Formats: sequence, structure tokens, C-alpha cells
Amino acid sequence: MNVFISYRREDTKWPAKLLYSTLSQRLGDQQVFLDIYSTPIGLDFREEISEWISQSDIFLALIGSRWLTASEESEHMPRLQSPNDLVRIEIESALESGIPVVPVFVDGVGIPDQSRLPDSLKELFARNGAILDYRTFETDVEKIIAAMSQVLARTEVDQSRPTGTIVDPANHLTQTEEAVASDQAILVLTFLERWKTWGFTPKRVVNWGGTQTGFEPLSRLSRGQVERILESLVSQGKAKTRLSRSGNTLYQFDQN
Repeated sequence: MNVFISYRREDTKWPAKLLYSTLSQRLGDQQVFLDIYSTPIGLDFREEISEWISQSDIFLALIGSRWLTASEESEHMPRLQSPNDLVRIEIESALESGIPVVPVFVDGVGIPDQSRLPDSLKELFARNGAILDYRTFETDVEKIIAAMSQVLARTEVDQSRPTGTIVDPANHLTQTEEAVASDQAILVLTFLERWKTWGFTPKRVVNWGGTQTGFEPLSRLSRGQVERILESLVSQGKAKTRLSRSGNTLYQFDQN
């Protein structure tokens, strides 16, 4: 389970750090993203956000007392209203990606005034949230871990039992099957090109890619089949591979 923690430093940096520490002990520090631990110096933070969200299974958005209103002294509006606000960018990217996004209300904070939210973030508070309180921190974290496990159990697709028409390009194919296999390879390549700055595991191509408009047929392919298609694209010079921080092979569109 890969978890992304989003927070605003003005009000939730300590809860975020404690949550990161606890989740890292349970899941492994390579499975949890928190910017101060997970972003090397000198790298483009936006690219790091995109890469981590593309690998994440669940996104936790910590909502503190100043999440909505925090601003710089030189600014005349809340930072959240700016398209360049990093917290806003993180949440918008997560909502667009289709992964489960959970608002976590810290120390008694409630749902903010919807009329003061950017339209792109209003969807966040239509989702079931969690509570994180300093008085019941340990219990609250256990509830969050249990809830994450339940969410992933419901959304995880058992790829060991393929559904629909599945074609294995390694086997002898009829002319019709060859056409289907070609269409599947084109679909996977088009998917990689659509999100060409991201890297994907075969599992992510199926589970997340299959939820994106125009790419629904990906959900009917097995992980093994997608992996074979991806390897074929690599051998043709149409895709390339790299390793994620957790050691997984990621496939990415090759623009060269």
C-alpha cells in the first residue's frame, strides 16, 4: 500500500510528521510520501508530486485550522485560491488521478465553507473523511489504517481471473485475435502517451488506467498481459523503464 500525505505547514506539520512516522513503521518508509522526507533537494517538486501520486494507492489530505485561510503577508487572498498553491496542486492531481482521496480533519476542524473553495476542490468534501485528534492519536491512526485497508480491498481487482476477451500475444493467434492484440497494444501505448510524464506498473495501468475516460478496456486485461505488452513496447523503442523508489519497475512513454 502506497500512501501520499498532503498537509499545510502552518497548521498540520506535526500531525503529518507523526502520521508519517506511524505509517512508515507499519508499511515501510518507501511506501509513504511526505515532502520533507520524500523529495530530494534540487528536484522539481511538481514532477515529484506527479510521480508519487501515479504510484500511490490512497491519498490523505490533512485539513487543519488554517488549511483554507493560510496566506503570505504580501498576499491579499488565501493561498488556496492560487492555482500555484502546492497543497491545491497535490489535491487536484489526486482527484484527477482517480485514487481514493480521504480528507482527514485534524483536532476538531470541520468541513470548510464550500463557497470559499475553488471549484476543483469541492469534490474533496463529498467524500467520507477521517478524524485525527492529539488526544486520541493512536486510536485514530489505527482507524485510518483499517479504513484504508477496507477501501483498497473494495477497489482492488483480482487480476488472476481475467474478464472479457483476453488475448495472449505469446500464443499462436488467429487473424481476428491478432487484430485484437494489436488494438490492445495501441490502447496501452496511447495511455502511456496521454500521461507521458508518469511511470506506471502493469497493475496501475489496469486498476487506474481502466477508470480513465476512453481507456476503460484496460480494466479487462490481466496484469500479466499488460506487462507483456509493455515489454514489447520497450523492445520496439516506444516505451522505457525505470525503477521507483520502492524498487518497482515503472513503464513510461519514450518520447525519443
